Amino acid sequence: MIKVNKNIIFSCIVFVVVFLVAEIGVRIKQALVDHIPFTRSIIDFYDPLLGWSGKKLFGDLKTSKSRIMVLGDSFTQGNGVPEEFMYYQPLARAFNAELFVYGAYGFGTLQEYLVLDKYIDEVKPDLILLQFCYNDFINNSWVLEENSFQNNNLMIRPYLIDGKIEYRYPRLFGRYRLELSKWSRIVYLAFAFYDRVMFKAAYEGKIKTSEDEIEDKGLAYKPFADSKDITLEILKRLKTRAGQVPVIAMPVILKQPYLEQSIDVFAKAGIPFMTSPAFALQDLANRGVSVFFKDNVHWNEKGNEVAGLIILQEVAKIHLNVN
Repeated sequence: MIKVNKNIIFSCIVFVVVFLVAEIGVRIKQALVDHIPFTRSIIDFYDPLLGWSGKKLFGDLKTSKSRIMVLGDSFTQGNGVPEEFMYYQPLARAFNAELFVYGAYGFGTLQEYLVLDKYIDEVKPDLILLQFCYNDFINNSWVLEENSFQNNNLMIRPYLIDGKIEYRYPRLFGRYRLELSKWSRIVYLAFAFYDRVMFKAAYEGKIKTSEDEIEDKGLAYKPFADSKDITLEILKRLKTRAGQVPVIAMPVILKQPYLEQSIDVFAKAGIPFMTSPAFALQDLANRGVSVFFKDNVHWNEKGNEVAGLIILQEVAKIHLNVN
């Protein structure tokens, strides 16, 4: 017979009891203070197609007006910006068009393509506006996002891998981490604490991340070169899915070497890429005009308004007929 040490059994029982009491305590505290339902799990935030959901602001599907579809990340989600000031509003007003907007914090280009693929036949847009951010290169690559702390959303998302869409968690042993976090708030908080520590270390230059490698080596860093190819493939799929509907795109952050590669990849995909709104906002900021929130990244009301007017001018230049 196998002899079991009673002290080990007792220690295990004590650990389980203490863990359960702590877990219940954390859930009660979060329910009372943070208004997070006691039984809620991290899995509640996941979307089986997109990874996670965002702002879906769809107009009247029965409208006789022109229809503009807008896809993007947190800049399009627009947290903190009243809807009437969002950058796509001047375009909609000028063309008397109905808006169909989907924007989600941290979305990459593949997720935006999947939104288009899901809704384009329902919306039947006359124009598609794609908002692009430099960190899409990170978020389009599982390898780059796995080694990032600045641009890692710590959520399962779709990635285009060897021409096929796969859903992965961008951390080593990520699936196991996710499964544990689904059932325990304490485990989730422990991982979150670890990520905050690593983010601070990355910010202070104590560890090298994907962003460091990209900014040091550019396309000589193979995962970045691979991500550029992946991004181009996604954009080609997006343009093909759009069919005869014109697609235009714009960056929101001007950062090298991402900007240079963004211009190149959109040119190869045959999608007009409007850099002037971001350049204009950066110029205003350099002259002391408040166009960003306190994070000095996202556009505030003024920034959105200015960008929207410039987008309208750019659309007029390329003679898109939305009516």
